[in-house]
Amino acid sequence: MGLPFKPHSVTVRAPAQGSVAGRPGAASWSGNGTARSVQITPMKFGTVFNAEGVQVNRPHLLLDDPDGAALYVVNAKVSFGSRTFYVIGPSETFDGIIVPASHCSVIISEDK
Repeated sequence: MGLPFKPHSVTVRAPAQGSVAGRPGAASWSGNGTARSVQITPMKFGTVFNAEGVQVNRPHLLLDDPDGAALYVVNAKVSFGSRTFYVIGPSETFDGIIVPASHCSVIISEDK
């Protein structure tokens, strides 16, 4: 089962081997990345800080199909049009009790 509503097209690039996790300015990305259809929703700063204990710049929640979960490693770059986001934590896949997982979620922070 997949996410039924995916209006946004993004490109996901994992940080290159040896990049510094948690420091987008110190990382590098190689390759063209992987195109995904996802859902991106803005979040409140306080919600992310209370849940994750980190301060982020313009936080958003990204939802994708479960098969895309492995793409969203810490510090991965997510390009959405002219906007750039970085993954701030590992993806979480939500398994249903009776049905298969419907989506994975990732908190992303927008680059200034």
